[in-house]
Amino acid sequence: MTSKEGPSLQSSSKCKEDLSESPSLQSSSKLKEDNELYFITSWPPCDENPIIQGDDPAGSYSKVFYHDQKQCGSEDNLINNAAASVMRLENKTAYEIESVPAIKKFKRSSTAWEDEDINMQYAISILATWWKKQGQKSVKGKFSSTSSNPWTVLYSVLRTKEAKCFLKEKVVELKNGLARCSPVARTSCYVALASCYEALEEYNTAEELLKKAVISSSHKHNDILWLLAKVRRQLNIKHQQQVLARQLKAEQNLKLRKPRYVERRSAADLTVEEFHQKYARTRTPVVIRDVVNKMIQEEWNLNFICKVAGKKRVTLRKLVPNSIEWARLEADLDMTVEEFIDSVVNMESEKRYLFDWSLPLHCPELADQLIVPDYFREDFLKQTTPGSLYRDSWPSLFVAPAGITSELHVDAFGSNFWMALFVGQKRWTFFQEEDTAKLYPRYFHSLDPVFDVDLSDPRLDKFPLLSLAQPMECILQPGLLTYRTHP
Repeated sequence: MTSKEGPSLQSSSKCKEDLSESPSLQSSSKLKEDNELYFITSWPPCDENPIIQGDDPAGSYSKVFYHDQKQCGSEDNLINNAAASVMRLENKTAYEIESVPAIKKFKRSSTAWEDEDINMQYAISILATWWKKQGQKSVKGKFSSTSSNPWTVLYSVLRTKEAKCFLKEKVVELKNGLARCSPVARTSCYVALASCYEALEEYNTAEELLKKAVISSSHKHNDILWLLAKVRRQLNIKHQQQVLARQLKAEQNLKLRKPRYVERRSAADLTVEEFHQKYARTRTPVVIRDVVNKMIQEEWNLNFICKVAGKKRVTLRKLVPNSIEWARLEADLDMTVEEFIDSVVNMESEKRYLFDWSLPLHCPELADQLIVPDYFREDFLKQTTPGSLYRDSWPSLFVAPAGITSELHVDAFGSNFWMALFVGQKRWTFFQEEDTAKLYPRYFHSLDPVFDVDLSDPRLDKFPLLSLAQPMECILQPGLLTYRTHP
């Protein structure tokens, strides 16, 4: 979670110093077959054949990437001896829900789906069709959403009583169809039924159906395996929460734990070797001073950014309550950097955020003027071959007005993370990996969780496990750099 007490300007980067390390949680699958694992030569690895190639409910393009879990560090223990999976979804900007197509069935290759007579349908696509055809009339006057993001809108629809009733009726229909469908179509029926149960939060039933889908299919379906991994991850969280709940006493006066503060070090007496041994390899966060001034040749301030990048067009983001997107940030307006900075200076930005804007990809003029500290020169992403995914995505730029917040999040694909602050103040609150279940994560259309808790309004009556989590905190000021890794 981040908050700022004045206009802020920051540069940040993902980094991975060692393949055996895992990344950080911030307030900031494939089932193994005989002798079959996916190995990588670059990070993150890219499946040569995108697994999901059709239109999804957001009208956007999805890929699933696989890597050998042993090489990259255990992401979780949900699928023993299985390849871990990461799904990245890029949403196009600002849709109305009406733009969600009627069920667009996933395209399939002739080799993987030969002779199967129906396509796999997923609850969210089924729900989108129902919503367009009759759902809006059913819940008229009872439903509202501040989001134009189709994923968020659809999952908001899913919370309504009418939508749940519709899916329960769909479950009955699919069960009846399962008894009549041909053997080659049974896999698709299992998946559709499992997806509906997952949407209804009946995860145990969803898992059993997905296991049957894997067994019944004569082909490998990575999207089924991905859904199974997601369901198992949510089941694991539910199990942990049940165990943790027994630690709480009904009469206990719940309160948040006092945050621990991150150690500060001067770059003058912190060698690269000590940084790696004491912080990177032990997964310990640190704030480093006396280093940011060595990253730049002239002062980075809003005027400088305007001069170099002012004519570049950017997509701003904004915090949307109840969003299911990463950190609850959704794409908003497009404008030039100069227009946005003017709005920040004049306090007219309406809480919009220039967020994680890739300098190598969008403004190499700025990227060329930034010197990455020696501590991060061994970044594994930079050692991958040219064109590898994320190789050139960072460093990136953040510019925001005072008071902007991004909600709890986990950085992409398990990366470590550093951020240097040039202007303003920024407060970070982050948690240990073992606190994940205490923060009430939910997995919607991605394996990147969205957290139910809001640290600005903790609601311990509703989220009592949050009282068991131990926050860590640091406040960045100009000239400071923070480094965080997965505990």
